[in-house]
Amino acid sequence: DDVKPEKRTKVSQPLLIRCLVPNKIAGGVIGKGGENIKNLRQISPMASIEVKSTPDCPNPEERVIQVDCGHDDIEPIFSQLIPLIDEGLSQFNNSNEPELCVLFSG
Repeated sequence: DDVKPEKRTKVSQPLLIRCLVPNKIAGGVIGKGGENIKNLRQISPMASIEVKSTPDCPNPEERVIQVDCGHDDIEPIFSQLIPLIDEGLSQFNNSNEPELCVLFSG
């Protein structure tokens, strides 16, 4: 009996992306009853998408949106995430627009 080797599937390299955002924007990403974040998580069930406060954050009015995913998942997740962040930014007047900080590792 010839045993054929199992085919390997291409595994995307992991990537960790963190966005530091004001609470108002984080709330918009979560959505009413968690609807928006549930939709984001359904895009790629293998990805981890969290909105959390962090003790490392010096400003209690900011939260971290953390996306842990493969490179192949970046575009579909962020094509839905960026409009949610942009919608939150529209709540600020131009003179008081917050800074967003994005960190990539992987």
